[in-house]
Amino acid sequence: MADVGYADLAEFIRAPGHTLSREAASASINPVNAGLFAADGKPLVVSCVGLLPSMSAALASVRSFFGKRWLQDDVALTNDMDAGAVNACEMISVAPAYSGGALVGWTVVRGRVPDFGGWDPGGFSPQAVDRWAEGARLEPVKVMTGGADRREVIDLLRLNSRTPDTTLAHVRSLAKAALALGKMYVANSERLVVTIGATRAAEKNKVLSAFANLPQVFPPTLAEFSVPWTNQRFGSAEIQVERSGDGLRIGVQAPTVATLPINLGRFAAQDIITASVAYACGLDSFVTDTLSSRIEINMQEPSLLAAPLPAPVGLGRQTAGQVLFRAISSALGVSGERAESNWHKYRDSTCGTDFDQQSGRLASSAVAKVRAHQSQEVSA
Repeated sequence: MADVGYADLAEFIRAPGHTLSREAASASINPVNAGLFAADGKPLVVSCVGLLPSMSAALASVRSFFGKRWLQDDVALTNDMDAGAVNACEMISVAPAYSGGALVGWTVVRGRVPDFGGWDPGGFSPQAVDRWAEGARLEPVKVMTGGADRREVIDLLRLNSRTPDTTLAHVRSLAKAALALGKMYVANSERLVVTIGATRAAEKNKVLSAFANLPQVFPPTLAEFSVPWTNQRFGSAEIQVERSGDGLRIGVQAPTVATLPINLGRFAAQDIITASVAYACGLDSFVTDTLSSRIEINMQEPSLLAAPLPAPVGLGRQTAGQVLFRAISSALGVSGERAESNWHKYRDSTCGTDFDQQSGRLASSAVAKVRAHQSQEVSA
């Protein structure tokens, strides 16, 4: 990377999904997303601007849990939906980046494992009534210390999965990707700091230009939440978008927590609101926080769109998330057809494509793949 430009920077941060974790890709971790953060936890660049709120939350949770107890080549892991994950099978790895013994940044890499307990393989269970029915939960744990596996955490991962070997291989790939991304950052940090600053300035100009083209007044928008596989209705949310200086203020009054797993965690909802604004304004290729820092989100908590433990949330992004995305798009004047196209792009970049689009559960072909892994591992 002799001359790091905007396109190269985007490719650099997306490397865990394309270059660094070929092992993960071959093990069907798709998609993989990543972020680089400064030593104080502030975001530098991310592979998907519509995941920045939850990535920041996951990093904050892990840093708060471990405090200053870090070594070079440590890797922490969490799948906590109250700390940024959206499903029990989505693992988020966090690693510190050191240069000359000094902490210079953090890397966050997230991707799915095939199974981590719960009612159904893959953690997508329409019948789940609480988080425990969706899968095992990990508060932040260190899966590696000083580059070495922690036996007790490896055992925990294996014991809570129908596919212990495959799940462990996925987690190791995510951990290695987090470490490799940190080493890449340290090796290129001087020029990357300059490039990130220039990128941030360019994106700021694009944000201001895009927001200037939005309407001065936005009509309130209603979004009705229902469950496709039972035809149950769970009420409506009211979306109100207002201008706030050179940014936007988005208020959401949502229904009460649902009894089925269509709820969203608050960070997942923030992701979706951010993504909807990004796609509506043609800013979805952004890699810094220049957009998200200009969106003030006020959500009713607790609610169907900000559901705390023990509410089930495993299908939330594919169900309630889709409704929320469309509603924000509509409030910003985006046509239904374009909003639907934008949603598919965002959903595929964050969820992947191996799930049923009606129920949100893992598709039968994907379930069969998990079962095949399980059978192979049991008979091995």
